[in-house]
Amino acid sequence: MYILGFMIMEIECRHRTYAIEQIRGLRDEIYYGNLHFYIRSSLRKEHNAADKDDRRCYGSLLNALHLWKNVVPGFTDDQWIQNFLMSRETFQYICHCLKPALDKMDTNYRMSVPLQKGVAVAMWKLATNAEYRSVAHLFGVGISTACDCVKDFCSSVETILLPEVIQMSNAEKLNELFLYFKQRWGLTQCVGAIDDSHIPILASKEYHTEYFNRKGWYSVVLLAVVDGKGLF
Repeated sequence: MYILGFMIMEIECRHRTYAIEQIRGLRDEIYYGNLHFYIRSSLRKEHNAADKDDRRCYGSLLNALHLWKNVVPGFTDDQWIQNFLMSRETFQYICHCLKPALDKMDTNYRMSVPLQKGVAVAMWKLATNAEYRSVAHLFGVGISTACDCVKDFCSSVETILLPEVIQMSNAEKLNELFLYFKQRWGLTQCVGAIDDSHIPILASKEYHTEYFNRKGWYSVVLLAVVDGKGLF
C-alpha cells in the first residue's frame, strides 16, 4: 500500500496527462477493496481538473481574441474603413436604419445579440470573406449565431434599404432624364448609361475559379446604371 502511494506521488510530479495514463494503468491491474476505489476517485478528480484547466485556457484565449469587445473600440477612422469598408458614421447610420428589423429582446432562455454587434458580425463577414468559425471566435458568438446575423442583415438590407437606394423612375422622371441626355450629350431615346466594374475580393476556397476574371485576379462584378450627370 505504501509503495503504491509513493509511486502515485512520484507520478503526480510529472505532466498531468502522463500521470492520468499511468494511474489508469495501475487501476486496471488492481481489483480489490478500498485501494481500487481510491485510484478511481483520484483518476476522476485529476481528469475533471484537467478538463477545467483546458476550458479555462480556451475561454481565456477566446476572451483575448474578442475583437468586438477588446479591439474595435480602439479603432481609428482609417482602421474602421480598412476593416469594415465603411466609416464609423456610415456604420451607425446602417444600424439606425435597420434597428426596427434587427433589434431583438432578451428572453428567459437566452440573451440576444446586441444590434451593433450583430451588424458588425455581418459586415466583417462580408468585408473579409472569413470563415464563419473565425468570425464567431472573433466576436464571441456561436457559429450558427454568426450565420444568422449575416442572413438577418442581408434580409433587412433588402427589405428596408433597397427600396430607398434603388427606385424605378416614373414617366415624368424618365422624360426629364431623356431631355437631359439629349441636350447635354446629344443622345436621343436615352435615359441612362450602363457599365460594369470589377471589385477585388479575397476568394473563398470553394468555387474560387468562378470569381477569377480575365484580368488575372479575383473579383465580383458591379453592374451599375447612371443618369446624364453620372449619378447612380
